[in-house]
Amino acid sequence: MKINLLPLARQRQPYPYRAILIAVVCLLCVAAPVTAYSYRLMKNVQSLRNEVAGLKARADALGPLEPLLLEYARLEQELRRVRGEAVPENVKLVPFLDELARLLPDRVFVTDLSIDEAGLRLRGVTPSYALAAEFLRVLAGSTLFEDPVLSVLQADAVGYSFELTVEIRAEEQ
Repeated sequence: MKINLLPLARQRQPYPYRAILIAVVCLLCVAAPVTAYSYRLMKNVQSLRNEVAGLKARADALGPLEPLLLEYARLEQELRRVRGEAVPENVKLVPFLDELARLLPDRVFVTDLSIDEAGLRLRGVTPSYALAAEFLRVLAGSTLFEDPVLSVLQADAVGYSFELTVEIRAEEQ
């Protein structure tokens, strides 16, 4: 056995290999998952950027088709008139659909929409009677619609299915 008789300040201190090794392992245990997560997040962001750029390019390519779509809608309306189907000529649908989307309560979903001379016929699903009544109330107070009539409200597996008819105000046509 060796006895070190040097003063403490002069004695050779053992190098803390074990403490340094533990610190390095802890640092790697923390840094590795953070680095992997950051890398995966960066890849996802880059993928989304590429997808957005592709969609913007597709939207720009569809821009010149808008006049063709308007012409198609005009021809379709002319075809309905020739067939004798009752479709009002001067009703522009966008304001009505916009108003309908604005008035539609949360958790009330329209599954079918049709238009004829009487107005709009809506079919949809709601989770409760109260939401169906709320939808009728806001439709009745609308500036574009009048006289909402609920014709069907029955329980389904997903809630309550409804069918209603609402007239388009004459001054808006």
